[in-house]
Amino acid sequence: MVMRDGGWRVAGIAVAMALLTLELGLIQFRLSGLTFEEPIPSDRVRPYRGKAAVITLVPRGKMLLGWAPFGDFDGAPTRSSLTMTVGGVTLPTPHATIDDIVDLGGGRYRHDRNWDVIFSMPPGRLDGTAIVLRYTLYPGATVLVFPIAVGVVAGCLAGGWRRRRMIAIGLRALEQGLIRFCRLAELWWQNWSGAAALVLASLAIAVAVGEVGARWFEPRINTTIDSIRYQGHPGWQSFPPYHAMIFTNEDMVTIPIRSDELGMRNPPGSFALSDVVVLGDSFIAGDNTAEDLTFVNQLRRYGIKAYNAGMDGSGTIQQLNFIAHAIDGARALKLLVVMVYLGNDLRDNYFGGTVPPEVNGAYASALSAPESPAELCDVLASCRWLWRGGARSILSRQAWDSLANYTVAEMAFLRRVPDPAAAQAIINTRMALASIRDLAASRGVKVLVVAIPSKAQTLGSFREISGFAIDSRHQNYARDLGRAGFSWDQPNAIVQAISAELGLPFRSLLEPFRREAMAGLYYDFDVHWSARGQELAASITAPAIQDMLARR
Repeated sequence: MVMRDGGWRVAGIAVAMALLTLELGLIQFRLSGLTFEEPIPSDRVRPYRGKAAVITLVPRGKMLLGWAPFGDFDGAPTRSSLTMTVGGVTLPTPHATIDDIVDLGGGRYRHDRNWDVIFSMPPGRLDGTAIVLRYTLYPGATVLVFPIAVGVVAGCLAGGWRRRRMIAIGLRALEQGLIRFCRLAELWWQNWSGAAALVLASLAIAVAVGEVGARWFEPRINTTIDSIRYQGHPGWQSFPPYHAMIFTNEDMVTIPIRSDELGMRNPPGSFALSDVVVLGDSFIAGDNTAEDLTFVNQLRRYGIKAYNAGMDGSGTIQQLNFIAHAIDGARALKLLVVMVYLGNDLRDNYFGGTVPPEVNGAYASALSAPESPAELCDVLASCRWLWRGGARSILSRQAWDSLANYTVAEMAFLRRVPDPAAAQAIINTRMALASIRDLAASRGVKVLVVAIPSKAQTLGSFREISGFAIDSRHQNYARDLGRAGFSWDQPNAIVQAISAELGLPFRSLLEPFRREAMAGLYYDFDVHWSARGQELAASITAPAIQDMLARR
């Protein structure tokens, strides 16, 4: 069927009005959110510390658009949209600390960013009690920009295709400049060069509109003095040097954090005076623990001059890059302690980081991850979204690898026979540890490898893996893992075998932690060590460090 000009005009108006209506609806959706009222069956409520209970909400697809749960409870409790009704009584705004919930009886609750709602219940009222949660979710900003960009591109192209007038009618009420542009398309579309110019101009307009939308709706990140901040370096990251920050932990205790000249959590000037440098991730940085109770400070109580080189999100490759950068300034260094977190360090080493060729020429190509193809992407907000959400995940293999998902990745290394991605991660870890060994040996420094078990490995429970309960795919993977064969000891065995192959002394915290598993070694919802866990880890590691220092 051939549509006449009048039909195309009507279709153009319909398309323009539909896009405009969709965009207005999405903006309203963005501002007001969507409110859900969800009755909670009693079988979804789990006991918590005897006097309390916990519910893990499963959004059932609500996360596809980048939903934010309830509001930022940790940063501003009063802005939380969550309300809770128990037994017909609506409780006040969530406000309580975990200790309040456990110790002070009913009527108190809180939530965290993992969709967990923790609340207090009087004894005997858990079963059969009617519980209703009411909360508002807000979609991600990407859905607002997409219809604008698609509408401008499609509209201009369509306007230049059949008598080229349709889009002009549709956009007349919005912008006279666009109308003139689309009228010019009538002339441009008559030859190939004009058609190409029209396409490029339409794309330019789409990018410009998308960029404005991206910047307008891009989430504002708190960068005040009291927030955790990071500074990037080639292949590693740190806190900003000489910086004061504040971290609020699970128990709503405010922890001051101060960085030194290298951006690590130490008194300034201590790196050059330290006998021992402890490399690690957030377990060693100890953001959620007071300075005098951290693992490294506990080592100092044993008379060990230790330096805290722990950094959030740091794997073995990043730790290699840091010590390669800083080692010449460690004038008193005698021992490197590499703390390998068995929960995600192997995964971190799979996706890697840039290894400086002068440090590790033989391994550089094997360990280097792809870098951004254009620094311009850091300037354009829309490009950052596309790069982070699409292109980078494909180039870095995250789009299809089993290790892309954090929760699945921790389970993947439990397999008795690793899949190809896990096998590559093991190879990368071996290369990184070999590089640390060789770098240390060139300076006359010894290396000790210490394995940190995850909370799930210590307790032998999949539910303790971060994010396990919020996606049914995680539970399906766990069932498949049970059929394929797995061991909670497997990650520990992997790192132990690598250490033995490289001739590195090895110490594991797994069995000692299992013997004290009920002693509150980890936080309840945070998977990191509590102060008690830090203390136990130091008491196990300190004798091994002292022995190696004495044998010099």
